[in-house]
Amino acid sequence: MEATQDWGERLEVEIARAFSDKELERDAPQPCPAEATGSIAASLGRLLLELYPLALTANIGEFETQLFSLLREHLDFDSAWLGRSTLVDGTPLMHSNALYRLGRDFLSEWEEIKFKDPLVPLVKSAPGQPVHMLITDERMCPEFRRFTERHDMAQLLCVISVDPALNLWTHLSLYRNSLVPRFSPRDSELGQLVMPHIASVLNINRVQYLERVRHRTGPQRISAAICDSAGVMLYADAAFADLVLLEWPEWRGGRLPAPLLPALLTNERGAFVGAHLSLQAEKLGDMHLVQVRPRAAIDVLTPKELSVARLFGEGLTYKAVARRLGLSPATVRHHLRQAYSKLHIQNKGEIAWLLTHAEAAMAQ
Repeated sequence: MEATQDWGERLEVEIARAFSDKELERDAPQPCPAEATGSIAASLGRLLLELYPLALTANIGEFETQLFSLLREHLDFDSAWLGRSTLVDGTPLMHSNALYRLGRDFLSEWEEIKFKDPLVPLVKSAPGQPVHMLITDERMCPEFRRFTERHDMAQLLCVISVDPALNLWTHLSLYRNSLVPRFSPRDSELGQLVMPHIASVLNINRVQYLERVRHRTGPQRISAAICDSAGVMLYADAAFADLVLLEWPEWRGGRLPAPLLPALLTNERGAFVGAHLSLQAEKLGDMHLVQVRPRAAIDVLTPKELSVARLFGEGLTYKAVARRLGLSPATVRHHLRQAYSKLHIQNKGEIAWLLTHAEAAMAQ
């Protein structure tokens, strides 16, 4: 076969081969030999020895990238999708996704056709059992087959792990861009064995990340959570709900209160200041880190106003503040007047006192 043939042309040839009885018989997966049992156990052991320590140290996003690299040392695949979802009316509602060698339009295209994904009912009917499907499978409708063709997916191997308490589904889908060699029983078994551990290390990685965030904030009373773009809370520390309830006593959890959702829609960082709490949100891949703390008086200031007020409260003159921040003295005066008005104060001594006491209150 010439190298100039594109993937679609190669696939047509392979489909024709695969539909011949002789080729199907030759390429059919063979029973896993007895000696392979030890190989699977050894592969699983080596994989887990690296997987759990990685979950404790890697940042979100970096962890998924290294996870795919580890998996490829033990499983042969060309592309992959790791995702978390809940079932709504029997259909996955995705909360987080990590892709390996798949295009940016993969997820948006799958969302449009997910009701026709033949793997969904199969994994739902047998949670934890691996499902292997070829592009030639008659259960694959023409629309979904075209989707797999666009993304060079000739074989699909999917396995899920379910957290029944949270109705949270973690799935791993591995893809090969050729019909041969087939995913073997050994591949399926290893995927099945490692999947509960993948779900577990994802939780560990998120919790550890939150702990590192809390450590970086020092003595300040800050709590954190990780949410999807719709505000569904995927992970949160123990005090997060208590702080949110200060602002919304009727809140029942599960999803951020509606007034907080616009803070998730900004490109990188968003903020909210309420009567009782202050919130900051930043993107973590397709998720969001949300940090909340009790509101302080200085929360009403813009970042620039706060910078000017801090330096002025430390005793610097207008000109010194201007030089430090790269502003004109007139701009410094403007920011300072705004700070005075918002904080209802009148002089430098009151600024220093208010800033000191506000930061002390946040640390309690």
